[in-house]
Amino acid sequence: MIISDKLRGHFYEGGYIRTTSYKYKLEDNSPGIHLTNDALQKGLKDYGKYEKGNKLSYAEFDEYLKEKERCDKDKDKEQEEKFMDS
Repeated sequence: MIISDKLRGHFYEGGYIRTTSYKYKLEDNSPGIHLTNDALQKGLKDYGKYEKGNKLSYAEFDEYLKEKERCDKDKDKEQEEKFMDS
């Protein structure tokens, strides 16, 4: 959200998710696993290994979740509507 000098709020629905160059391991304290900052990630040898520029748009992330059968916004909305109607 951006607040202008006239105290108007502006929302932008687009955005992205920053990712890391390495698979997550709790026991590994390497900054490359836990920090997604571009300044740090760009210097790593595996930068962009999983996604171009280590970023996913929200739409790309939704598609990823659908492919992995972890989330389907349309199906979840249908189930929610059925529940609300009952």
